Amino acid sequence: MNTKSFALRHIGPQESDQNKMLKTLGVDSMEQLIYETIPRRHSFKKRFKFRRRHERI
Repeated sequence: MNTKSFALRHIGPQESDQNKMLKTLGVDSMEQLIYETIPRRHSFKKRFKFRRRHERI
């Protein structure tokens, strides 16, 4: 990896890197990794509802 490139250092892993990581860890998706990593008592039961930045309450 070219660590001198700002974008490569700060944008996150490329899809191929992520797939390699998931395969190494023995999971099929990021969702599965999160499910198997985060204890249930710390996970949210509902999806968040985000308002658009310019919406008023």
